[in-house]
Amino acid sequence: ATATNAAFCQVDVLYGESAQQNINVRVGLPLGPLDGGSGGVVGAWNGRTQGVGGGGCAGGLAVNAPVNAGYVGSGNDTGHVGGNCEPGVNADGTYNLQFINDFIRNSIKQQVLLSKQLARSYYGQKPAYNYWNGCSTGGRQGYLLAQELPRELDGILANAPAIYWTRFQAAQMWGQV
Repeated sequence: ATATNAAFCQVDVLYGESAQQNINVRVGLPLGPLDGGSGGVVGAWNGRTQGVGGGGCAGGLAVNAPVNAGYVGSGNDTGHVGGNCEPGVNADGTYNLQFINDFIRNSIKQQVLLSKQLARSYYGQKPAYNYWNGCSTGGRQGYLLAQELPRELDGILANAPAIYWTRFQAAQMWGQV
């Protein structure tokens, strides 16, 4: 805890189904009653989760904002450190599908599922509501979650989704220019 941030239990998970997959997920749990948390539904928890999206070509592991508001907050690194998306294309010009799929979908889906599981384990009850909050890349992530995990979230705030491409940009990506 600091003057501006609430105390919380931080859980860092390294998720991967192979040696090439290394997704870091961070979950911040407001203190439970056994840890001195109070004022919420259970301890300092408001009974809800809030996943936070990334920006640019990066994820984010900062969970303070939702935790300060009483949510179980979560974030992820989209499977890579920093904002460089160049590893999405291999040196031979082929696509690095593990990198791309971790960035596009795998990391955020695991973030949502893990945060709900950890909340249930830590507080002894499932969250009443689950939300997503993102802008730019986080907005695009919100759209994907609405399509691929529609029953896992009760609300999605998807601001300025980074999904617009010109025909020229698409043609460049697919080697048609």
